[in-house]
Amino acid sequence: VQGAPTDVTCTPLNASYGTTGTAQASASSSLLITWSAQNLPAGFSINQSTGVVSGSTTTIATGTFTVRATSTAGYTTSDPIAYDIQPLAPNEITGVDLIGEEEGIEATALFSANQNGATINWTTNGLPSWASVLNTYVTGNVAYCVVGGTPGAGDEGEGTFSVTATNSKGTVSVTKAFSVSYYILYGFDLTLATA
Repeated sequence: VQGAPTDVTCTPLNASYGTTGTAQASASSSLLITWSAQNLPAGFSINQSTGVVSGSTTTIATGTFTVRATSTAGYTTSDPIAYDIQPLAPNEITGVDLIGEEEGIEATALFSANQNGATINWTTNGLPSWASVLNTYVTGNVAYCVVGGTPGAGDEGEGTFSVTATNSKGTVSVTKAFSVSYYILYGFDLTLATA
């Protein structure tokens, strides 16, 4: 039909977790086109006038979507267009001092990092003999790690230890210094490692 859209297509939609992404639909027609789309990833929509697909990523997903160009002479739907929403490496790790001030009294310290769409694994190195990882859990996009324990007689001392957060997309490393005291100052490095 003369004026019906032809050559309907769209650029691939690639983005990372927690970021914005765009793609551009296009078609040939001598008439005004109105755009629509099916099976877009969560958080995305298409501008009916411009054919721009845009949004903010809220989930990790791969798949395909289609766009449809409609004019008064009819409509044409594109072939499937790929989308790929990938996780990011953890970009920050925070924590508090581990202070064991009294024999027989439990001391704990909480550490956290944004998962950025991929599960974080926690590891430690160099903890004092009375301390270990007590618990790990996730709330929303934030992963938590609780380290601590109960110092006993003769546990006075100082040293260093590291706490590491790793996910499947880890590509950067951040080091932070903290003070830890059990009876006397216990210093440590807090390290965000890459996968």
